[in-house]
Amino acid sequence: MPNRPYAILEAPSSLGLATDGVEALPGRLLELGLADRIHARHAGRLAVPPKEPKPDPATLTLNANAIAAWSPKLANAVEEVLD
Repeated sequence: MPNRPYAILEAPSSLGLATDGVEALPGRLLELGLADRIHARHAGRLAVPPKEPKPDPATLTLNANAIAAWSPKLANAVEEVLD
């Protein structure tokens, strides 16, 4: 099998968003043939922590702590794909 220079890593986070639906996007794009069309390999799916729908009262930011905890995991997953 030839080495594919592109990789798709699913990381569908809606942690900073007020709406949902982002979690379905990677699967739908793959169903529509994105990986095949760009000759990419599927590098997996990163689990996203649960979302708190109410903003922090002090900062009015959605899920700041969850984003801060999840971001290094995303960075590590991307690093693994690049290695």
